[in-house]
Amino acid sequence: MTVDLAGHVELRPGRRPAVVSTRAELAPRLLNGVAVQEAPRRAAALFTLCAPAHALAAHEAIAAAGAGEALAPATVSLFGSTVREHLLRLCHDWPRRHAPAAALDLAALAAAAPLWAPGDDAGRGAALAGWLRRWLDLPAGWFTQGVDADAVADWCRSAASPTALALRTMHTRATTLATPAVAPLALAALPEIGRRLGDEPGWALRPRLDAGVPDTGPWSRAADGAAAPRHAWDRIASRVIDLVRLAADPARLAHGAMLSAAGVGLAWAETARGLLVHRVRVERDAAGWRVADYRVLAPTEWNFHPEGVLARTLQALAPDDAGGAELLADAFDPCVPVRCRPMNEETADA
Repeated sequence: MTVDLAGHVELRPGRRPAVVSTRAELAPRLLNGVAVQEAPRRAAALFTLCAPAHALAAHEAIAAAGAGEALAPATVSLFGSTVREHLLRLCHDWPRRHAPAAALDLAALAAAAPLWAPGDDAGRGAALAGWLRRWLDLPAGWFTQGVDADAVADWCRSAASPTALALRTMHTRATTLATPAVAPLALAALPEIGRRLGDEPGWALRPRLDAGVPDTGPWSRAADGAAAPRHAWDRIASRVIDLVRLAADPARLAHGAMLSAAGVGLAWAETARGLLVHRVRVERDAAGWRVADYRVLAPTEWNFHPEGVLARTLQALAPDDAGGAELLADAFDPCVPVRCRPMNEETADA
């Protein structure tokens, strides 16, 4: 018997609800009551796809609560984990699905990729830029002059790398999948997020701000002040754009922490999928500091919210449009398995 511990999300084009999630709130179950020194390790083990970001957020939340020491600058862990996730999508997952004849060898990619290269930020950035130019055939000018989604579209029409071939296959349909113009999640929402994580049971699984349900991703970096993406293509291309910008500035991903109440720390970090938030309340007993309550709000809860941007886009599709739903799954990129269930598949099962 397979245990679906992490849960999954199901996409149902043309219906309400268009997104169904079996995600459970695991952080309180596995972290409440543990010594604060153990919490970062458990958080990383629980959320393995972005483990370095979760470990960093746990350390910083606990330090902000007054129960631990802040880490030394940890931009290399955010840089490495974010680059890794982008490269897995761009060089492995998407070519395998959309250009299988040209898919790259994952072992060779992993051996060559400068994920946690030693040295300073400038050296890591230069190493990443060189890798991207060699393996993805990205134009040199992008690293000095910048790039946008339209430039990525122009490049993939003529470049011969497996990544370009996959993106070329995805581009035309992705531009037809228009998404609602909702302001992406911003750091200014952190005080409200911290308050609601502590006050409202279950809020972490179905979060909603006073202003509504935003989305978050590499298209919404604090350093960019980005406008809402126009369609699925803008979100797909944002991973290429994020890599180029990380090569120019490996320390650009926002992260930090604050004391939000006595004994309560709130930490955040920008990851490959968007803004990650940890909230911890600590208490001290005879044995030392322990976690009294731990909450994690992952980007997937915003991006695969049943009333969010993705859900509203799926509702506009035809009920049998599996291809559109799968392309939207690529664009929004959940951290758990995703299943597309068009109406004709349900009819066949019945």
